[in-house]
Amino acid sequence: MMRRMILLLVVMLAGCTGYNGDADRPEGDKAMGIRPGAEPSGLNLALVAAPLTTTAGQTLTIDLTVTNPGPEPLTVGFTSGCLYGFALWTEGGERAAPEPPICTMNAPLITYEPGEVVRRSFTWTWDGRDPAPGSYELRAGLGRLGEVEWAPPVEVILESD
Repeated sequence: MMRRMILLLVVMLAGCTGYNGDADRPEGDKAMGIRPGAEPSGLNLALVAAPLTTTAGQTLTIDLTVTNPGPEPLTVGFTSGCLYGFALWTEGGERAAPEPPICTMNAPLITYEPGEVVRRSFTWTWDGRDPAPGSYELRAGLGRLGEVEWAPPVEVILESD
């Protein structure tokens, strides 16, 4: 009986990792910054990151600003408890880093009031190996990897020592 309970717990927790197959691959219109099939939220998203050239052991700081510019509230449906995130993407559209965060499976509806501004900061330290040195597109926005709707991306260069 105890083995079944442990197995059930493991299976349930595995579902909480938020894995959603190929949904981590943003193949949408880069100019629009929206995943295919997603409706534009009406929010303005802005991204500031530094340093844009990073070496091993150096920490990249990412600041995301989400604003409701309109006169009406905007309600956005999320697919998990990770409302905002970021990732580095290869030229071919593959996520290079970081590993996706573990998110709760709740799917909240968040209402942004007119003029409301939400700021989120993230940090990431490159280990010098993974991903390989090179040029990557940094995206930050809505979703656990910023993959649902994102701010205009910036180029980040990972340089070996």
